Amino acid sequence: MFDIFGPFDLGFPLGMEEALFMTVLYEEATQRCPKCGYESFEELGSDKVRCRNCGSSLKKELGSDEIEKLLDTAKRGDSDSKLIASVVLAGVSEDNLDELASHPDELSELLDAYIPEVRRNITGLLGRIARKDPEKVVDMSTELKEKLNDEDQKVRDNAASTLMYIATGYPDKVLSSVDKIVTLLKKHEYGNASGHIGVIAALAKEYPEKVKPHADTIKNLIKSDEKRTVHNALNALAQLTKEYPKVARSELDTLKTMLESDDPVVRKNSSAVICFLAENESDLIDPDIEEKLQTLLEDSEPDIRENAEEALGYI
Repeated sequence: MFDIFGPFDLGFPLGMEEALFMTVLYEEATQRCPKCGYESFEELGSDKVRCRNCGSSLKKELGSDEIEKLLDTAKRGDSDSKLIASVVLAGVSEDNLDELASHPDELSELLDAYIPEVRRNITGLLGRIARKDPEKVVDMSTELKEKLNDEDQKVRDNAASTLMYIATGYPDKVLSSVDKIVTLLKKHEYGNASGHIGVIAALAKEYPEKVKPHADTIKNLIKSDEKRTVHNALNALAQLTKEYPKVARSELDTLKTMLESDDPVVRKNSSAVICFLAENESDLIDPDIEEKLQTLLEDSEPDIRENAEEALGYI
């Protein structure tokens, strides 16, 4: 019924991009043309692609030896080499993620790198792995929770987004981070809150009683200017309303407006909140909301139509 979204902020310090374009490994990892920088390719056999702009060819993914060399460079090279290697690692193809996940000790060590951009890139890489398969990084949950205290804001944001994906499959491994994440949200110590509130949303599904004390923080974030934060905050509010319908009472006017949003995720999650509210407190659903729900019966998204139909059935 719900979507959880999470951005990852990778570290590209000012002035590094041009140097990175000169490294073959970077070109291979990110699928960016080494000659012209173009990012669109056509297949050229089983292991290569060709630039649609200038015709140059390059490999589709890195080999095991190259992965190991990058990890070693990120750990033992000079500062510039560490940074370049971490950027390459963060940008590898989807096909390389499983290979990287098989090096947990090296990745764990890199989480403590003294260069903040390296930590930023490695937490971003772990987020990509977790999004694909949270089981691959669940054993690093403790280290990632420690990164919520990192001095670098973007490392904290990436760690939160990675924990969000872990929490969707292994909420018990992330539960102890609730208070820390809420503290970061209350103090506005983040660049983007979607990962932080995404953790709360995932935990609210399994542990609503642990999340309920933080309902006000969730409700504040449904009014965020950042759409993924709104998506995840609505997700969290829906999970809470399912168990504690009274928490959504104060947001009815906001939710009513959201039913007409151009964003289908906002319509879906706001209609889910209203559905859970209608199930328990149907007297709060006024004719205006009922009319908007009737309109959603014709929505292009099946989940939204289902939410609207179910809500109307309770009225």
